[in-house]
Amino acid sequence: ETITPAGQEIIRLQKKAVLQMKQTNNALNDILKLRQGLLSKEAIVSDPRPLGQIIAAVKDTLQQDLEKAGAQININLNGLEQVPFPFVYMQSMFYNLLVNAIKFRHADRPPVIDITAVRLNENNFRFTVADNGLGFDILRNKNKLFGIFKRFHPQIEGTGVGLHIVKSIAEAFSGEVTVTSEPGKGTEFVVVLSN
Repeated sequence: ETITPAGQEIIRLQKKAVLQMKQTNNALNDILKLRQGLLSKEAIVSDPRPLGQIIAAVKDTLQQDLEKAGAQININLNGLEQVPFPFVYMQSMFYNLLVNAIKFRHADRPPVIDITAVRLNENNFRFTVADNGLGFDILRNKNKLFGIFKRFHPQIEGTGVGLHIVKSIAEAFSGEVTVTSEPGKGTEFVVVLSN
């Protein structure tokens, strides 16, 4: 009560800075754990869960954010029930891609997120997460797309590690991530995993 308005503003900014440092620290820890985990024997032993169950768990985790954004999620798994990959990594990929779709939504419309999955052949699987959000200039941002702490919309809070995590997981399983995007129209991430 004795702190002046200017002092209160300084405290608010300090709290914000501490929160950002904490988020950055947590993000770095996540990356280190991910890299250690992907190189461990445990990562090679599959712990598959039904794909629908993995996506449902991610939706539950993000329920408040989805409701607040008025998001609609369309899911088409094309009969693909289980994928032979550790579920924790599958869950992390879907979580990070959905968080991006919600976070980078367009202000003029509620987000529509389409999730599709398909078995390409006996050993290859493709997952697509497409949204109708802000999008970005892919040619201009091509080199920093999956970099750590790289962001395309500085006005939106975030750590800039989600896409790096998605790419790290995909590549650890001999896969790849490709992106198409158009400013103002949306973004589509395609993840191909190889068993």
